[in-house]
Amino acid sequence: MGTAERRYLVGGKVDERIGAVAAVEGLESLFWYVAGEERTLNGERHVSYHFDAPDSDPVEADKDEESL
Repeated sequence: MGTAERRYLVGGKVDERIGAVAAVEGLESLFWYVAGEERTLNGERHVSYHFDAPDSDPVEADKDEESL
């Protein structure tokens, strides 16, 4: 499950990767997603993006707040 959004194609091509900024424990973090499966549904192009952990900012839980 994830989010859905509409984007305009520039030059008829989908973005190979997109970034998202989010606050994690009050700090701004950048997360990257790479294009995956692409299909056409009802005349519209749909692309699935997958999280790219190696290129995204690391997120580590505070060891004191982790549950066992």
